This record gives sequence, C-alpha cells and structure tokens, in this order.
Amino acid sequence: MIFTAEANYFYPAAILLLLTLINLRCICINLSAEPAGIALNPTKATNMKPAICFATILLALSAASHAQTQSGKVIYEETMKMDIKLEGENAQFANMFPKEHKTKQVLYFTPEAALFQPVPREMPKEEETPPPAGGTFLVNTNISAPQDKIYTAISEGKTVEQHDFMGRKFLVEGDITKSNWKMTGNQKTILDYPCQEAIMIRDKDTTTAWFTTSIPIPVGPHGWSGLPGLILAAQRNSNLSIVASAINLGAVDEGVIVKPKSGKKVTKEEFKAIVDAKRKEMGDMGGSGGQVIIRIKDN
Repeated sequence: MIFTAEANYFYPAAILLLLTLINLRCICINLSAEPAGIALNPTKATNMKPAICFATILLALSAASHAQTQSGKVIYEETMKMDIKLEGENAQFANMFPKEHKTKQVLYFTPEAALFQPVPREMPKEEETPPPAGGTFLVNTNISAPQDKIYTAISEGKTVEQHDFMGRKFLVEGDITKSNWKMTGNQKTILDYPCQEAIMIRDKDTTTAWFTTSIPIPVGPHGWSGLPGLILAAQRNSNLSIVASAINLGAVDEGVIVKPKSGKKVTKEEFKAIVDAKRKEMGDMGGSGGQVIIRIKDN
C-alpha cells in the first residue's frame, strides 16, 4: 500500500455531525411511520425526548473531544551522528570529538497548519581549561544546530522554510513535496500511541517514519508529510533519528504557528544549488543537517 501527499483525509468531527443529523432524521421518520389507526403513546414519546437529547449531546461531546486531538504540540529528541575524519598527524585527536549531537525540536500543529522549529536552549559559557598533561594544545568544540523553521499550510498545500546555512538565512517557499510512502506492516507503540511504519526513498535518502492515525494530521518533523497521521518518530539514513518525547494535545495559542519571514527568498531548486555548491567547495565536510565548529587553541 502506498500513500501520497495528495490523499484525501477524513475529518471525524464532520462525520459525527452528519451521523447525528441522520440519527435524528431516522427517529423522526420512525415516529411518523406509526401504522394508521394506532395512536402514539404520549408518555412514551415524552420519555424519548431526553434520550434523544442525551444521545445528541454525547455525539457532540465526542466530536469536540476528537477535534482537540487534531491540535497541540510534540516535543522531539533528535540525534545527529557525526563523522569527523582527521588525516595525518591529526588522526590521533579524533577521539576528542563527540560522536553524536542531541537537540530538542518542537512541532505545533492544527488541522490547517503546522510549525516545526528547535526548542530554544542556553549555550554553555566557555571556561578556560588547563591543557592536558603532556599536551601542547587544547581542542574546544562547539556544535551549533541551525535555527531552521518549517511552516506547513496543510489546507493550502504550501510550505515556507527558513534555513540557516553557513551564517546566512534563506526563505524557501513552495508546494508541499509529494511523498510516496510505502507501508511495511510493522507496528509499535510510542508514548501509548499505536504507530505504523512507512518507508520513503527519495534521491539518495531513505526515510523510515512511524505515524499514528490516532492524531489524524498528515505532518511530522523536518517537513515530512503525506501520511494519514502524525509522525512520532523517524530516521533518515543512518545519520539522523528523531523520536517524540512528549505530546500535549489541545488548542494552540494564537500567534504561535506563523510563517517565517526572515531571510533571502529563493526557490527550493535555488537553495539546493547553493547548498550543493558550498559542500562541493568544502569537500563535503559540512555533512548534512548541522554545522560543526572546531577551534584549536595553541598553548
């Protein structure tokens, strides 16, 4: 089974409302279909009114409760594997660098739009550290994750992405990229939500996602979309993994989900060309998804 971003999604609240109307209509028909010559029992008809009202209220409450599951925020823990290669005499210092980098990301969502961005964090203050015994220099590493933001207009099929690349900000606007997901049939539970596995292969990237139809919003972290439920975990190739650590359902404050506005406006094709050219210039040292800043102090 393959899902695409162009698939239609049901809105259970609307369906429940329709069922309520149908249910009431059927009751009216049944009451009016009393055989000729037989009068309705006034007491019986009166007793049915509270039952009808109660059933209607239950359906309305159920619809309202389900609508709340379509809005909220998800906190993700993201892990980026780092492959820093040092050649020659510098190879002996390879074990001084971290092997992975962890960050927190947040996704705000409603049925109409979503915003994915990093969770703000305080950078630790640099402290002077004495050189190691027998060493002649000290290596300090500071890993700065890009402050990227991805806004998705679900109802309009549009995206606005703000990318921080090599000290410059870019604003990338375009349509939601069509995603061909293939279902694997595998299932597991994440934060008490039943999830299904889907795989997408695009260019040289293989992305594995776990989504839940319990939250019927077709979005996820890093702009991944097109599945019939919210993505709670994903892995891209072997260098990037992200998994939900907390889910808070409910109304999202007005003004939280807004389009990014800072940066030079470019198309997706133009931004890709800029990134590819810079990585080629650097010998592909930049990797994907993140910037590594290495400072070497002579002592």
